[in-house]
Amino acid sequence: MAQTSGGITISLCMIVKNEEKVLARCLDSVADLMDEIVIVDTGSTDRTKEIAARYTDQIYDFAWIDDFSAAKNYALEQATGDWVCFLDADEFMEAKDSQRLSAVLERLWKTHRADVLTCTWVNVDTDRGNHVISREYVQRIFRNLPYLRYRGAIHEHLSAGERDKSIINVLDESIVIYHTGYSQSLMEAKGHRNLALLQAEAERNGFSEEHAVYFCDCYFGLGDMENALKYARIAAKLPRERQLLPGEEYHIYFAALENMGQGDREEYASILPKAVQRYPEIASFWVRWGLYLHRSGHYSEAREKLVQALDCLATNKKSTARDIVVEKGQDLFPEAFSLLARDDRMRRGQGKAIKHLVQALKLFPHEKRLLRELFLSMRDMPQKKAKTLLQLKLKKLQAYSFRDK
Repeated sequence: MAQTSGGITISLCMIVKNEEKVLARCLDSVADLMDEIVIVDTGSTDRTKEIAARYTDQIYDFAWIDDFSAAKNYALEQATGDWVCFLDADEFMEAKDSQRLSAVLERLWKTHRADVLTCTWVNVDTDRGNHVISREYVQRIFRNLPYLRYRGAIHEHLSAGERDKSIINVLDESIVIYHTGYSQSLMEAKGHRNLALLQAEAERNGFSEEHAVYFCDCYFGLGDMENALKYARIAAKLPRERQLLPGEEYHIYFAALENMGQGDREEYASILPKAVQRYPEIASFWVRWGLYLHRSGHYSEAREKLVQALDCLATNKKSTARDIVVEKGQDLFPEAFSLLARDDRMRRGQGKAIKHLVQALKLFPHEKRLLRELFLSMRDMPQKKAKTLLQLKLKKLQAYSFRDK
């Protein structure tokens, strides 16, 4: 096995089935970085294995047993590198990110500062011109430790079992994995597949309340809002320590009610404080509460919640804690912070509006609505002063772009 300049080795692990359309894109994006490529095929009938053979001779067959963790752990058993990078075929990295990853892993290896590297996961809908659906955090890069394995037949997650509390998880948002598997044309088939797996597991072992969040996620993806809401209610009754996907139960709960036209109803209002109490670190819950209060005419209280959301985001940006915050509903942020700026201009003056917009733009430099609000807030300011402010506060502000693949 080849080694990087610092002496560490990286194994790419993948499980695949009928991925001939996307596999080469994934492997092309990271092959030069990897010292070893392990491909586990679970029953392809297309050219997947032929394509994989261009990149590696470590191709293994694994009989599919309706268990994603079993297949992934089989791949891990074949890996010999110091670090593992686990990717799906419908994912890829840009060159700058894969190059940076090598340097980051070298540093973490030397300093023994991390067992798991959490990175940014960008969901892109290729059916809608590479529209960015969401940005989340995922654990795909980790030390090759014998006790660090996947658990869960579906919605599998990385775990060290009884040693979980000793695992050091470091967040590096600059390492980005792009994912195209949530494109609209693919979602329905995946949703039906995952739902069938969940139902089969429930028949074998009985329904587990902890799995309610998985059911509501499947039903939501399939557009069945009534069942999504049914299982979200079950999941929301469980305490935080029993949540398999912390925060997801409320993310879907809110979204299902909104899709059913109940975003201003009593039930929606009743779960807002509950979500914030359980997950005070999730900014989108504060945003939803602020927007609801604003719609209800409680402007002062709404402003407090939106300011709290900004503070949450700023704190989370600096966090390297084991419990990485998963933010969803980010499409709400531009509207919310634009609303906050307009309220600031009307009630608290130009200075407050500029302060909060600068804070928001540091977090979301690609949002044109926020830039527009900033310019509106600065229009009465002397030109020289405005230019100096922009130079000081928004030094390297650049429009976000997604490079077409």
